Amino acid sequence: LVVHNIDGEILRSESAQTTLARLASVPQVRVVASMDHILAPMLWNARQVSEFNWLSHDVTTYEPYLLELQYSTPVVGGGSEDKARGISYVLKSLTPNHHEILMVLAKEQMGGENPQGIDFHHFLGLCQDGMLVNSEVEMKNHLNEMQDHHLVETKRMDGKLLHYIPYSN
Repeated sequence: LVVHNIDGEILRSESAQTTLARLASVPQVRVVASMDHILAPMLWNARQVSEFNWLSHDVTTYEPYLLELQYSTPVVGGGSEDKARGISYVLKSLTPNHHEILMVLAKEQMGGENPQGIDFHHFLGLCQDGMLVNSEVEMKNHLNEMQDHHLVETKRMDGKLLHYIPYSN
């Protein structure tokens, strides 16, 4: 099965990706696919990645991508529906520990006392109290992963670096 642009708008739904992944897991079926967006792998949860069992080759043309980008919707961070779908895929692929750490931040942010976010040391203390992390290094690793996936962002306020969830609804 040859799929051009597996991350195209028509194939971005979870049901389409799950169907293709299940098809790819059949031993008698081989899937060859191209993707256009660097963040396309965020469409897949851990099970789908396992079922696809990709062998990846980067064949970047290094041609300007501006013309194509003018007519495309981003995989993550585009319209509200695409953003919600992208966040959903990322959340499904996180470990339970990541979920718990994110919940700590959400409760602090939505609880009223820290609507702008919380500073690292307060956040670290809360996560250590909940036995979610053992060290500052481990906490920073978790935060870096969540920042890479745009689930958590930082901003400077009153001389402190605050961590917050950048989604309002």
